[in-house]
Amino acid sequence: MRLQGTSRAVEIAEVFDDSPASEAGLRAGDLIVAIDGESTLGWPVQQVMARLRGAAGTEASLDLERGIDGLQVRMVRRRVPSVPLPGNQP
Repeated sequence: MRLQGTSRAVEIAEVFDDSPASEAGLRAGDLIVAIDGESTLGWPVQQVMARLRGAAGTEASLDLERGIDGLQVRMVRRRVPSVPLPGNQP
């Protein structure tokens, strides 16, 4: 998944096919407001990414805002191949 910062929270900009994020039902536009019960409001993107990474097979609990709705999802971590960003290809 690709994340971007907003003035309030980190937003999911893109969810890659066949990724833990897509399997957990995350969508572009979702705001990540907590990870494993700890608020992420005001965190930089790099700090959120560091908390989402972990050993394959472990879970992360994410509190999200999707529009006006709040929801909690569990995402099972696994190794994901690198995805080249547009404009960074040889």
